[in-house]
Amino acid sequence: MNRLLFILYIISVHFLWSNPKPFEFYFEPDDIFIIDKFQKITDSKKQREEKNRIYLTIDNIKENAYDLKGSFTIYTRILPEEKSFKKEEEYLSEFSILKDGTYIVDNKYKFPNFQSIPTFPENISELPPIWKKPGKEVIHLPEINLKIIVPFEVTYQYLGTEERLYKNQKILTHKIQYEYVLNHKVTPGNGPIQFIRGKTKGFIYFSTDLHIPVYDEQHLFYEFILKNNQIFREMFYIQSWYKKIKKINKKHLVNKFEEIPDKNFTIKETEKGVQLNLKNILFDFDSYTLKEESKRTLDAIYEILKEYPDREIQISGHTDNIGTEEYNLELSEKRARAVADYLLEKGLNEDQISYKGYGSSKPIVPNDTPENRAKNRRVEILILTE
Repeated sequence: MNRLLFILYIISVHFLWSNPKPFEFYFEPDDIFIIDKFQKITDSKKQREEKNRIYLTIDNIKENAYDLKGSFTIYTRILPEEKSFKKEEEYLSEFSILKDGTYIVDNKYKFPNFQSIPTFPENISELPPIWKKPGKEVIHLPEINLKIIVPFEVTYQYLGTEERLYKNQKILTHKIQYEYVLNHKVTPGNGPIQFIRGKTKGFIYFSTDLHIPVYDEQHLFYEFILKNNQIFREMFYIQSWYKKIKKINKKHLVNKFEEIPDKNFTIKETEKGVQLNLKNILFDFDSYTLKEESKRTLDAIYEILKEYPDREIQISGHTDNIGTEEYNLELSEKRARAVADYLLEKGLNEDQISYKGYGSSKPIVPNDTPENRAKNRRVEILILTE
């Protein structure tokens, strides 16, 4: 290909990708794609709440697909005594989304567990009244390290337009109903389950301006038939909020924290964002009650954090190795939660903040001197920018 033809080819590709059809997914290289899921889960014995945060960056843009990479994080909280969500598990994944919404995921990944919803007919400007596309669910049983892949067919019905909130503004979306049935025989010998039945009905709201869904609401019923013929049932009510944000400049954010007068914490850039190390200044010895002077430090930090309401903030607590690991883990968790709760009370959004205690499992220096042990007793605040 000569130089002129090559330039024309690049221009044509850019034009095609800069002008996607209305019902296509579309991302740019510096986009971050975030999905927040809230789940109420009921079985025969209990009801629990769970929050999932999906945080994806655009790794590569192909002719007909986007390669994404990122994390799928699970949080829990017990109401009414817990205000903040506790981080439980984090799973990393890499996968592709075609322009029509089809997912391509390597089987080695447990997430995304719901795949290819919604998928649109290709090369259309208007949706038909009804269409059908394949979907897939990955059911993960962490207790026995088992993954069951369940394929199904999804029936979509177009219901017209409706206004929805997106980043505190009303935008026009296209409301789509989707339904599918699970009727899956599990491969013999593959764990305790022999059959999975279920059904779901949901509504997804897709923006043709943003080229992503902005909200999804789903009622899901499962019935697991075990090999001993016991039946285990679960009901899910799932709400999902989607958004695209842009990467922010780490150095710019670091400079903002550097300008805080009399700061008694350190700041560093990490692969994921900007991390504040509050050392051992927040609490008295063997306590998880915030000191009054430490509240002033958190007040100054909050004034900067509130400027970034769409950024995830992860708070982690750490101890030295003095004492039992069980005690250290509990103390570190209570300290991280105290910081998270204080920032929530100041006004941060509960959807953007979480906490986790690590005990003495992540020292930054060897625990061989009193000075080093003091360095390991710390609370860290990570602001995700990537």
